[in-house]
Amino acid sequence: MNVNDIKLRSIRKSDLQLICNWRNDPSIFQFNKQYNLLNMKNQQDWFKTIKDSDKNMLIIEKNLIPIGICGFVNIDHEIHSGDIAIIIGNTKLHKKGIGTIVLEKLIQYGFKNLKLYKIGAEIFEFNLISKKFFEKFNFQHEVTCREALWRNNRYWDIYNYSLLKVE
Repeated sequence: MNVNDIKLRSIRKSDLQLICNWRNDPSIFQFNKQYNLLNMKNQQDWFKTIKDSDKNMLIIEKNLIPIGICGFVNIDHEIHSGDIAIIIGNTKLHKKGIGTIVLEKLIQYGFKNLKLYKIGAEIFEFNLISKKFFEKFNFQHEVTCREALWRNNRYWDIYNYSLLKVE
């Protein structure tokens, strides 16, 4: 995968249906904290709030075609921290190295542009691929929130990981 093929851009209103479809896809839905399927009203309400909130979300494009969404949520400008979020919505492109490129770009963007000192990631206990993925980038396990997620008729732990800016 060529790093130049992958670009990040601002979300447009015309992206909302695609984002809704991605987040409602069963293979993606299970890895998000949302408990209900989304509809266009949810997406439009969310879109109105992202400009003036603690979120900084972007569309992932491969050769100018939208394939996912990523960015930062829960940004705290006082302590210079934010949590990372990545969804490769086009599931045919999973395990192709796109997530690696996106995470590299987000880490650089978070530390340089958003002036973050700490980047966090929430990983569900059953998501072993994400656990290995973030550890590969030197994210460190900080805390386990025991049985903090209800999925598939049981409680699961949520692992909080973080990466600190190297000065």
